[in-house]
Parts: sequence; C-alpha cells; structure tokens
Amino acid sequence: MAVLKSRYSGERQAEKYRAELQIRRRKVQESLSELHKGIRRLTVLAYPKLSAEARERIGCDHFTNVLGDPTFALKVKERAQKSLDEILSIALRLEAWARSVRQDRHENDWSDRTKQRVRTAVTSETIKASYEDRSKDGTAA
Repeated sequence: MAVLKSRYSGERQAEKYRAELQIRRRKVQESLSELHKGIRRLTVLAYPKLSAEARERIGCDHFTNVLGDPTFALKVKERAQKSLDEILSIALRLEAWARSVRQDRHENDWSDRTKQRVRTAVTSETIKASYEDRSKDGTAA
C-alpha cells in the first residue's frame, strides 16, 4: 500500500508534471491556443498547492519561454501581462500582424517580379520590332 501511495500520490504526480512543464516546447504547426491550453493544464497539475495568481505567473513565464522565436517572445514579454489569457491575446495579435506583414511583403515581391518580367518582355519585343523595321528600310547593318 505504501508503494502505491508513494508512486501515485499527489506530490509524485506534481513532480512529474513540473518536469513535463520544464521540457514543454511549442511543436511545429502548433497553434498558440493549443500551446496556451497545454501550459495552463500542466501548470495547474504541477503546482496544485499554489494560489491561482502564482500559477498564472509561472504559466506566463513558461508560455513566453517556449514560443520558439526569441524576438517574438521578447515582444510578448514587453507587453504588460497579468495572466496567461492576456499573454495569449497579445501573442495572437502579434502573430497575426507578423503574418500580415509577411503576406504583404510576399505580394509586393510577386508584383515587382511580374513588373520586371513585363518590362523585360516589352523591351525584348521592342528591340526585335525595331530591328525588323530597320532591316525593312535597309538601315540595319
């Protein structure tokens, strides 16, 4: 009985969840909402005796530490965050803005490439037509 109690007691389980929380990282293609949900779950399980406020602080620290991109994490940390939900909101907003900027840049690059191709095609056709006109007039070399 003592072996079972020591193996499955709340304190043993809390240690296990603390270890999981320490090694938790954002997975490839994992949404911020899924990461938030996982961090919140592990924080509650890892620190059952702490106050909700203390767990929130620990969760906030873990959430920003596992974002993967140090620049993004710093931007999230710079915002005033008091809870894990606020951090999620900030991170979602920043990620959406970053995605929008990347998309705009991509569209501008695509537009510039198309313009360059059009200029090249027009220039080639203009030179060819000009050369043909000169050869008809007999002025070409």
